[in-house]
Amino acid sequence: TETANPTRPPARPPARPPTCAGVTMVRPVSDESALKRLSELPSDALRPEFRAQVESLRKRVFAAARPKSLYGKPLNGAEQLPPALNDIVERSLSLHQRVLKFDAMLNIQAKADVGAPAPSPVSTQLDRLAAVFGARS
Repeated sequence: TETANPTRPPARPPARPPTCAGVTMVRPVSDESALKRLSELPSDALRPEFRAQVESLRKRVFAAARPKSLYGKPLNGAEQLPPALNDIVERSLSLHQRVLKFDAMLNIQAKADVGAPAPSPVSTQLDRLAAVFGARS
């Protein structure tokens, strides 16, 4: 049958074996009730052997991890965003800083105007908008 139905070579090379294959770890805690609420326990409540195994596994996984790439270039975040989106992000951060400064200025002014009569809510909003975005000409 081998001559009638020869085995073809694979279309692609076999995948790399996973880095955490065959890892057997000790129980994180010996107390059964503590094991049920494991996510709530601090790191120092776990067995030292378990913590060492977790750290060893983390090192193995990160050592084998490769960065994502596109057309042979590594992808590393903001550099891959479209320029228009980067511009929007920069402008929104700038606006956020202006609003924070304005809020601080209002806080100082409010403390100074403790005895003054309350301004109209509409005029207050218009004044705030003019301070943030600039006065209309």
